[in-house]
Amino acid sequence: MIVAIPANLSLVTVTGTYIDISGVPIAGQVKFTPRAVLRNVTSNVILVNSTIVVTLDANGAFSQQLVATDDNDASPVNFTYFVEEAFVGGRSFDILLPAANATVDLADVSPAVSNDGTGALYISAAEFNDYEARLTVVEGKAGAVETYLASLQSALATAIANSNSARNLVNSYVTSIGNIGDNGILYPSRAF
Repeated sequence: MIVAIPANLSLVTVTGTYIDISGVPIAGQVKFTPRAVLRNVTSNVILVNSTIVVTLDANGAFSQQLVATDDNDASPVNFTYFVEEAFVGGRSFDILLPAANATVDLADVSPAVSNDGTGALYISAAEFNDYEARLTVVEGKAGAVETYLASLQSALATAIANSNSARNLVNSYVTSIGNIGDNGILYPSRAF
């Protein structure tokens, strides 16, 4: 059962269209989550900040009504919506939806994509081959390191086994010596 949003709250229709660089519509979703739990101050209705999920249509487009972020009948006033573009290459950002705008295109309120002037980074076949050769060298060194670590592990296991044998031998001598009294008589048991 869906209950209507209280009539005294201003709604803004958010629209948007997503296509890839070749003009193919994007498949996916756009998610809107209010950053606050809202209270309708007139009707004392609480609007929980649950996520509103909108699926893009066959043209990569959507339309969704949302409560205006600056409506004085909603508290707090001037909250934001967290927007998540749920598709490959999608972004996440916050937006304001002032009541003065009945309809807002998401492209007009989403942050600009930064561009440092370099564009897409491509490498030549020669650069790729160079990187691949360097990776092969690193992988070869990793194999050598694994072999070295295995030999250390083996040596350590031998040293531990030998130290345990040596410790047992020394303990037996100490025990024997410890059981000899100051007068030269061997006593059955003497702890030191």
